[in-house]
Amino acid sequence: MLKRVVIENYALIRALDIRFQSGFTTITGETGAGKSIMLDALGMVLGNRADMRVISEGGKKCIVEATFSIREYGLEPLFSAHDIDYDHETLLRREINANGKSRAFVNDTPVNLAVLKELGSRLINIHSQHEVLVLNNRDFQLTTLDTFDGNEPLLQKYQVLYQQYTDRKKRLEELSKARADYLAQYDYDRFLYDELVAAKPENDRMEELEEGYRMLTHAAEIKALLYQLAELMTGEPILFTDSLKTLTMKLQKYASGEPLNDLIQRLESLCIEANDLAMELEQVNNTLDDNPQEAEKLNERIGHLNHLMNKHRVQSTESLVMIRDEIGQRLSQQHDLGEVIEKTAEELEELQRDLEKLASEISLTRSKAAAPLAKHLTGLLTKLGMPDATIQINTEQLPQPGPDGMDTVSMLFSANKGSNPDIISRIASGGELSRLMLALKSVLSKRTLIPTIIFDEIDSGVSGDIAGKTGNLMKQMGDTMQVIAITHLPQIAAKGDLQFQATKSTVGDQTVSQVVPLSEKQRVDTIARMLSDGEPTNESLANAKQLLGVKA
Repeated sequence: MLKRVVIENYALIRALDIRFQSGFTTITGETGAGKSIMLDALGMVLGNRADMRVISEGGKKCIVEATFSIREYGLEPLFSAHDIDYDHETLLRREINANGKSRAFVNDTPVNLAVLKELGSRLINIHSQHEVLVLNNRDFQLTTLDTFDGNEPLLQKYQVLYQQYTDRKKRLEELSKARADYLAQYDYDRFLYDELVAAKPENDRMEELEEGYRMLTHAAEIKALLYQLAELMTGEPILFTDSLKTLTMKLQKYASGEPLNDLIQRLESLCIEANDLAMELEQVNNTLDDNPQEAEKLNERIGHLNHLMNKHRVQSTESLVMIRDEIGQRLSQQHDLGEVIEKTAEELEELQRDLEKLASEISLTRSKAAAPLAKHLTGLLTKLGMPDATIQINTEQLPQPGPDGMDTVSMLFSANKGSNPDIISRIASGGELSRLMLALKSVLSKRTLIPTIIFDEIDSGVSGDIAGKTGNLMKQMGDTMQVIAITHLPQIAAKGDLQFQATKSTVGDQTVSQVVPLSEKQRVDTIARMLSDGEPTNESLANAKQLLGVKA
């Protein structure tokens, strides 16, 4: 339940510290006194968006804090999921600076607005005047029926299964699309693969092929050069290798130390290298063959591989091998993909059978609960001064499972005897809409684990005896949850276990709002003013005491 609200520098509110209690609390005050401002501030700390314009003129920072007692509501997993320290008394805090920056905290742990909103939705339900529009919303009507019938555990089980079903369905669609895309590409991939397999790019490296081609195409020139070099080394009249050896041996006669010994060693090494070089020149010359046919084959091979590399936009035969293997892997996956699709389709069919079975079970409970809910709501409306009201709830099965089952619900309403029930928005007046919504909220409040509900002028369009009955119903709701009602009606204000009064005054050159708890004497005076529409009269004072159950 909501225990305390602290507001600083929010619109007309300079400083406000309100402490609430369990049961039924009413908040009264003239229009514009600050009741809605306080509610807006509370909405901000529950995660609603706000901007720097809410900061009071001259203020540097707006602060709103709300303290809740949450011991009995099983919220520990939510705190753990968001890594927030849990406490039975939890403090929500929101700050907005003059530069527009906003910060939010839960028990001094910084959180984002999504977390604040998620937690706030589990702590308070704020019913505004405009919420009657959801009466025609079929999702709201379905939720009311499920809540009345206690379908939540079964529905939660269904929704888990439905999520699995939709995930598997999406997976099957993705696999089917992948297979269709693959089949569209298959023939081309097969052609590319066969082309690369036939080319055998792993057998050659372009550098080696190009070098071999150069050797073949210039064999004659190379042979001539090699012959000339060999002649230079061993042929007449120079006989380079023999002359080098002879001169080296002659020099040895005079070698007795450095530097001649070093020169002789180098010359001997040169002799050996010259002999080896002469032999290799002859060997290479013998191996070279001027073969135009072989050169043409190499040229064709180079041209084919270059064509493939350009086609696949790569620079090496190694890359062609990689591309070939990748295409081959895609081709081999076709069979595997078919098996996965078949298995996924079987799993989807099984999930759909389980889903439809569970949906049928939920549909049966809903159809059984429709008439009792209509009867219960009719009874509540009778207590709210609508003895001839009729509620009709119809359920209809959908052709396919949806996120909330296979049902759609329509709630029809008639306020007068002899009138056929019709869509709520077509037939209900403002006061009737308010009472119908209150009746539905009464149903929901007994079945849901929301600690606090706040009604913002739900009494719109009702007065007199009906207002008293409306107050009685809200007071009954206060037996099982904390109920706070902002009201202009003395009959409802008097039903509260605690009453606050919103006032507006001028301090210096500024207008400020305050919300203060009223003593018993102050309540008598305030309700008497509401009854007399001005200064209390003896009659309005007596009437106020009667409404409050105060002895004269």
